[in-house]
Amino acid sequence: MTQKQKKKDPASWQTRGYRMEDAECEHEPPINDQNDTGYVPGDREAWEGDPFDDSAVDEGLRKGRSADLDSHRSEFWSDPERPPAGTGIERAHSKTGRLYAMKDRLRSLNKRVTLSVILVIVLLVVGAIILVNTSLRVRTVRVTLSGDIDHIYTQEHIDQLEDWFGSLIRGSDIRHVDEQKIRQAVATEPYLSFFAVRTEMPDTVVISLRVRNAYAWINYNGVRYILDGQGMVLTVYEGEHEPALPELKLNIANVRRCIPGRIIEVAGTEGLAPYRTLSAEVKALGLTAEIMEYNLTSADDMMLRTRDGFYVSLGGKTRIHAKLRSMMLVIAQLADMGESGGTIYVTNPEAPTWRP
Repeated sequence: MTQKQKKKDPASWQTRGYRMEDAECEHEPPINDQNDTGYVPGDREAWEGDPFDDSAVDEGLRKGRSADLDSHRSEFWSDPERPPAGTGIERAHSKTGRLYAMKDRLRSLNKRVTLSVILVIVLLVVGAIILVNTSLRVRTVRVTLSGDIDHIYTQEHIDQLEDWFGSLIRGSDIRHVDEQKIRQAVATEPYLSFFAVRTEMPDTVVISLRVRNAYAWINYNGVRYILDGQGMVLTVYEGEHEPALPELKLNIANVRRCIPGRIIEVAGTEGLAPYRTLSAEVKALGLTAEIMEYNLTSADDMMLRTRDGFYVSLGGKTRIHAKLRSMMLVIAQLADMGESGGTIYVTNPEAPTWRP
């Protein structure tokens, strides 16, 4: 019996160690048997020769082989998962590839659009910051005055004030105007007092000032000085070409110094308090034009002189408002009676007296 016959003979399987129940068919031993190598000595000649020798291959088959086999430049090597051309699978694969390529392009486009949007936003923010910092600068300064002193501050003087304040703050950030610098500049002007600063966007600053009105004059060491109601020395009166001399004369004791642009210096504990209190009340009651003289040489016995020729004794600086109203009533009654002149005592405003 030849080797081939023995291999196919089931009777010989058991003598070689095979078990019949492991056989897959009646003519073949189990394929998973470790003793079966599948080698048949009689077939050895089938393995002889060069397996890569294609001299016997058909010429048409040789021509159909890929010329890019060694260089790996064919579609197979660039896309190994690509199905054979000309099939429905290849067409589906081509559509899927185009879909993925389109998604990749859209993803790349979205990234570029996002970066472009971010860049535009950054440029807009930077441009806005630069525009704000360059546009919100003080370019125009306007000065407004409250008060009546036209013989001191004409429109020409106001224009000069605007140029002066403009030289201090023009070009600065309008959101942070240096108010202290303006106050210091105003303090050098004896006829001006600071009131407020406001801004008008985008580049205008309005400075509101109060004009110190000439209220009284005082003779100090033979020189007449013009004062406002707070005791600020406005100027020295030297002739008719200077500011008009107020009609109200002030007599006050213990004057130490009169310097234009500064508060008059008065010795004593009371200082200028009686003068300031009396001036405020007289203004409030509209009596400024009715009074010709303040005599404040004694803080406990203040005296007034009216245009009607009355002298009024006020006593101390308390209850000034009530005393002035009592004075007005007495003067009105005396006018009705046809009386003029004399002295009115209103130290007790509820019980005033008059002496011819």
